[in-house]
Amino acid sequence: MSATAILLADLFAPEDWLTLLDVSLTGIHLLRPIYAPDGATIVDFAIEYLNPAGQRIMGLSEQPGGTLLGRFPHAMAEGIFEYYQRTFETGEQLSYETNYQADGLDNYFKFCARRSGRHLLVSFTDTSDQDRSAVEKALRESQAAEEAARAEAEAQRQRFYDLLMQLPAQVAVHEGPDQVLTLVNPGYQQLAPGRELLGQPSREAWPELASQGILDILDQVYQTGEPFVGKEVPLQLDFLPAGRVKQVYLNAFLLPLRDAQGQVHGVLDYSYDVTEQVLTRRQSQQLNQELAAAQAAAERERALLQAMFTQAPVAIALFQGEEVRVTSANERMAALWGRTPAQVLGRPLVEGVPELRGQGFDEMIQQVQATGVPYVGTEARAQIRQAEQLVNRYYNFVCQPIYDAENRLLGVINVGTEVTEQVVARQRVEQLNQEAQAARAEAERQRGELERVFEQAPVAIAVYRGLNYTIELANATIARLWGRTREQLLGKAVYEALPEAAGWGYEELMDGVMATGVPYAAHGMESQHERNGRLETLYWDFVYVPMYAPDGEINGVMVVATDTTAQVLARRQVEQLNQELETRVQQRTQELAQQSSRLTRLLYEAPAAIGVLGGPDLVFELVNARYAALFPGRALLGQPILAVLPELLDGPGANLLRQVQQTGVTFEGREERMDFAQSGGGPLEARYFDFIYQARYDTAGGIDGLVLFGFEVTEQVRARQ
Repeated sequence: MSATAILLADLFAPEDWLTLLDVSLTGIHLLRPIYAPDGATIVDFAIEYLNPAGQRIMGLSEQPGGTLLGRFPHAMAEGIFEYYQRTFETGEQLSYETNYQADGLDNYFKFCARRSGRHLLVSFTDTSDQDRSAVEKALRESQAAEEAARAEAEAQRQRFYDLLMQLPAQVAVHEGPDQVLTLVNPGYQQLAPGRELLGQPSREAWPELASQGILDILDQVYQTGEPFVGKEVPLQLDFLPAGRVKQVYLNAFLLPLRDAQGQVHGVLDYSYDVTEQVLTRRQSQQLNQELAAAQAAAERERALLQAMFTQAPVAIALFQGEEVRVTSANERMAALWGRTPAQVLGRPLVEGVPELRGQGFDEMIQQVQATGVPYVGTEARAQIRQAEQLVNRYYNFVCQPIYDAENRLLGVINVGTEVTEQVVARQRVEQLNQEAQAARAEAERQRGELERVFEQAPVAIAVYRGLNYTIELANATIARLWGRTREQLLGKAVYEALPEAAGWGYEELMDGVMATGVPYAAHGMESQHERNGRLETLYWDFVYVPMYAPDGEINGVMVVATDTTAQVLARRQVEQLNQELETRVQQRTQELAQQSSRLTRLLYEAPAAIGVLGGPDLVFELVNARYAALFPGRALLGQPILAVLPELLDGPGANLLRQVQQTGVTFEGREERMDFAQSGGGPLEARYFDFIYQARYDTAGGIDGLVLFGFEVTEQVRARQ
């Protein structure tokens, strides 16, 4: 461009562009794409502007509102919507022509469109001001007849589409030698959340399957025309965006799709997830299976509709009339009833399968006919006659009303699969694993209790992350002892928040724990902290415990500490008289926690024994592993402490519990002797504990339980003795 060239922006004033739109003989259409909830698929276009020529051609106002498919629903069948969608997504300038005879329009249209920022800009003309030849009129009549036939076929396709979208399975269609995914139902999409599958070659859509053999089988079905049926096919699928895979098992059916000439043009991919039942069979006590319901995809052609009805790997039947007459049923549905298709076709359901009378299935189908509302059954029980006796069977199914082109009810189609094996297996596991399930149900309730325990803990707790030891968690006790608020601590490096603590040797100790993974416990260690505007010397009993990331790497340190300044100072004052006191103070704290994923894992894996008692009878609501290990063989949860630990009645333990419960005054015991039977029935053995009984308060300020923190120091006491 020469130096004297004039830019269009300088040549045209803003009002010139508006004038150009007004005098243009072609229609100008400004549209904005509307996306599906996944944020990636365009499902319609909002009409935001029409110039005068466009208003005349379309019969709309300048800003009519509404959407393309809302005002011109036949734009989908005429290919206009697909043309707009392709033009917007590619960013190319594309042209399109069509003879549009629907939605109040009857003209031959020419389109030219291109994406402009977040809008689609379309220029179009019609032939409404030109004479129509006899050939064009004949063509229009032929096209009208073809459109009517196509509308009927589309209505049938849509009905089948609505049906398949509720199939309890994953369905996709791969077409061409590259196995391009041209149809993906919601269930199939759930195998790869957040990943765009539609329109992608299978090997690009599923890179993690390249070495697992299933894509080669898909190519083999396409090349040979031989279907593939795989039971419990193991696959590793990328369920997470971080590239981490999950093992699943699928019952897979790969069926060749043929055109009118019998040539294979694609593969129908139908599968359903059987991971839970496989894991149940292999792990016996860990089944909590629920067959994933997925919705199937629609097929475009009427011939494929009948083929899929008869060949579908699910049970399908069609009921018509008030008497719920079976007018179609594939082999799988008849087999679920214990009959052949000939024994049920043309007969009311309760006559063809008389044992279903009184079980409510015919009334349910009549209700779907009357209301038009589909019915979805999950693990529905039915009694079917087998070997001359009634047996319970379980099914997942959908009853869907279907309509003709005039929206008249044709009948109710039933699609189902038998899930008896999964239901019976889950019931067996539930019976064998009832206690474990109750514990999982209790976990959510205990989460709130753990948070309150953490906040009310009479010991100082903090978690440092990273090489700079950034303070991630700090309870109220440690913030108070450091002379800071939690806002002044959280998110800062420990020596940034507490500069006066540097140089006392704590950083070297944490470095050692980070490097070796070995916890470090200290007693009466000195430090200085600025509190109340002056520097104070403090002494601590504490333990440093390594914290682990999900990949097993050490990424932090947890500290559990108590302020022992008063004890240290007192010990020094009487050190000449009682050297033993210093030893007892220095043996104060044991390991409290190994790792925390916030509050729950922090307390459950703490290196201290922790228990939570609730109610007037002091029932165990929570015990961590270390507390349970103190009393092996005793089921503590849900039991009053004096019932499950009756030895406390013979010593001061029971009175101390009641005293703290009644007064709210914390009790701290040092090397207290308590006699317990190791296995709940054996001989009593003298054991020694450092422990704290702390009152727990409800939201109204009343005492509603106790929190127990303790360490067994029997070995230390015996060693000293």
